[in-house]
Amino acid sequence: MITYKISVKDGYMVDSDLPHNCIFNKARTGCGGTSIALNNGENYVVAVPTTELIINKCSSNDRCFGLYGNFTPKLKKELSDYIQQHECRKIICTYDKLPKLLALVDGKDYRLLVDEYHNFLKQYSFRDKAIDGVLDNFKAFKSFCFMSATPIETDLKPNVLDGVTEYVADWKEPLPICVLPYQTNKPYQFAANVIGKYKMQGCLEVNGHESREAYFFLNSVQEIAHIIRQCGLTNDNCRVICANTSHNQKKLGEMKISNSLSPARMFNFITCKSFEGADFFSETGLCFVISNVYKKQTLASMDIDIPQIAGRIRSRENPLRHTVFHIFNTKKDDMFASYEEVRKDTLKQLEIAEERVKAYNSFSADAKKQQAKEVKDSLYIRYNNGMFEVNDRAVNYILYEYKLMHQIYQSKENIADAYAHAGFNYGNIRWEKLPNNEIGKLGRRIAFAEIAQRYYDLQYSFDNCRAEIERQYPFIREAFQLLGFQEIRRLRSRKAVEEALLQAKLADKPSRSEMFGLLSQVIEIGRFYLTADLQAICEQFHLSKIKDLREWYNIKSGTKRINGVPRNGYWIRSLIV
Repeated sequence: MITYKISVKDGYMVDSDLPHNCIFNKARTGCGGTSIALNNGENYVVAVPTTELIINKCSSNDRCFGLYGNFTPKLKKELSDYIQQHECRKIICTYDKLPKLLALVDGKDYRLLVDEYHNFLKQYSFRDKAIDGVLDNFKAFKSFCFMSATPIETDLKPNVLDGVTEYVADWKEPLPICVLPYQTNKPYQFAANVIGKYKMQGCLEVNGHESREAYFFLNSVQEIAHIIRQCGLTNDNCRVICANTSHNQKKLGEMKISNSLSPARMFNFITCKSFEGADFFSETGLCFVISNVYKKQTLASMDIDIPQIAGRIRSRENPLRHTVFHIFNTKKDDMFASYEEVRKDTLKQLEIAEERVKAYNSFSADAKKQQAKEVKDSLYIRYNNGMFEVNDRAVNYILYEYKLMHQIYQSKENIADAYAHAGFNYGNIRWEKLPNNEIGKLGRRIAFAEIAQRYYDLQYSFDNCRAEIERQYPFIREAFQLLGFQEIRRLRSRKAVEEALLQAKLADKPSRSEMFGLLSQVIEIGRFYLTADLQAICEQFHLSKIKDLREWYNIKSGTKRINGVPRNGYWIRSLIV
């Protein structure tokens, strides 16, 4: 890899153009590499992995034409008008649109930037056609540049890029990234506990700095929805950035799907849709990566995902912008072969595929078409433009995933080695970490004694924290009323307080006849009560459920029209003698 001299100002690249006909390791996220292509005097097509990235970039640059979604006649007309009206053209499109774009423009009039090209490895299993479209057509442009801050390792790079010059940006000063890996058996519970601390305290303190916004990078909408429900989060204090599909919306229920441009909340959940390329602006944001070894899509890689995520918060005044908590579990897996064994066998299969390809390409045109049907589902061979090719791209993805699942996430030690290897590969990054016990403290549930003290301190405050404590501990208000703060502080634990509260309620409980006397003052025979109203009466007399009234009254659930609207409730039919 050749060192490439860059011009830097205030931490951003300010060169007039990117290097041509190469793979360019810009070595840092958020350093302005893409902006060079979008703002200089050259015609550029910028191919990116996600629509979210296009929206994000176009929102701050009105010179760009964003090409995504269905390639409708209307979109083609808008593109044609843009080309005619602009002397210097900047077209930013998703990977899958590149072949279609070449049908409308002359590639030799444009330079090509393939941004975040490490996704060719990560996403090939479900975006093979889009990625193949880029790799089959990149030479049709005036020049090309495959750019990433976290490039694909040499042994997993697509063969079609063999021989392409590789540059790495020469940053004079190292960029400190504070990675805080922490192993736990319950990564989602760790996240829930962190959320609880933010809600109780209003912030989280790390390295002497306060964070008031949390960014959780978790590539599973289902698990995000589970954490949101467990923690009682709402659209007022939480946003979810994921693919805007009906399937995802169904999982999230009432929680709205947002994007990277929507207003930040105290809690921000982000799927792989915005792991890279998207910009988040927060003066106090802190990043958490959650990986569950039993959900392979959540496993973050140390050489690609973590450095990408560490660069997502762009606010320079945020002292925690390059700090990442990586919360993970591991699974010892002795049933599978080692990565080296799998790789050796895979390379052997590729050699066999190469031999088959040579034979197939000697067939007549008709025989090739027939053979193409037989290799349609082949892992190692693809048929492209009348010729057979060895498909190393799918194999590279399988090796990448296998290594992640069955080697790296087998143990804490393997993950530590992976971090060390990532730091070695990207020498411009200085990896740092905190002691495990310090990280563990952040993810521990707050002791009840501390919560009770907080509740007491907030008694004259309008802070939402008091309501949040009552949501998590429904008995606490009554405990303060019957036991008092001093007794609660003496008891300390939740279990002891609940037991003392129960005893206090039993000791203070009136007899059956006394209770009837009290109830008869507020309950009328023959009257219909709304469910909420009757429940309020029960709470007033320390009855846990409406059905407890059946000790004194014959009650029946039903409905009644009130102001023309049917309402649910209960009829008090008669006394029980």
